[in-house]
Amino acid sequence: MFYNSKGGDDYTYLLNNCHDMIASFQTIWEISRMARIHDVARLIKSGYSPGEIERELQIGFGSVKQYLFSSIGAGLIQGSEVIFSIPADVRGIIEATIQATNSTYWYDVYEQAKVNGHTPSQDELRLYLDFRKDLILMKDMYGYISNIEVTLHRAIKGVLVAKYGHALWWRDGIPISIRKDCAESKEEDPEPGREIYCYTNFIHLREILDKQWPLFSHYLPNSAIEDKKLFLGYFTKLNHIRNKVMHPVKENFPTEEEFDLAREFYKTIQPSNWQNFPRAINQNTG
Repeated sequence: MFYNSKGGDDYTYLLNNCHDMIASFQTIWEISRMARIHDVARLIKSGYSPGEIERELQIGFGSVKQYLFSSIGAGLIQGSEVIFSIPADVRGIIEATIQATNSTYWYDVYEQAKVNGHTPSQDELRLYLDFRKDLILMKDMYGYISNIEVTLHRAIKGVLVAKYGHALWWRDGIPISIRKDCAESKEEDPEPGREIYCYTNFIHLREILDKQWPLFSHYLPNSAIEDKKLFLGYFTKLNHIRNKVMHPVKENFPTEEEFDLAREFYKTIQPSNWQNFPRAINQNTG
């Protein structure tokens, strides 16, 4: 039996060293992997398509896909950002070909596109169709619409409660036509919500703000106050987008411009942008 300088046998010493080396390699590999994930997310944010990322980082497309999915899972990017990183003309060709062939199988779409004089990247085509099949655009937009709706509902109720009190905010702050619409919707709902106010939609909220503009002008973000017509016009557009998302079987997917609108509107109505939001709204939304 041989012993090393520390008094142990050589086999045990080598085994422990191997374990340490493996652990070190795993740590280095994980650090490298996370760096790649962040690189891919940064490039998507910078407007690179998946194919351009493949060339920029000099890695295989399979690796690009893995890093993209990891970036989405880590919340660094959204699937919709990956879709919109593919050039608009390429996406247009794909969608037009799907309509012409009535098929979403990648080979059918690719071959018909070639017949029409187009040669999209097979890898990007297959990735686009996978995301399309999973309704990624609908899912991401639903997140924006839900957050916008919840933020507006809480804020608007908060302002009305601050003005009229908990007992009278609904009767004195909400137009009767909206109260009737909500009452009817609640009666027709087989699983009615706890509060009748939850049945208001974007069109209702728009009308509430319009009728109570002098009141809300003391609370709304400055950008909203500066252009009332533009701000209220967003509600009609958001209602249209919401209808798209609520009827996914129509495959009327939200556009890149609609994502830009929803994203910017969501930033605008963040609590930090409202005047006196924490005191007048957060404390009065009970």
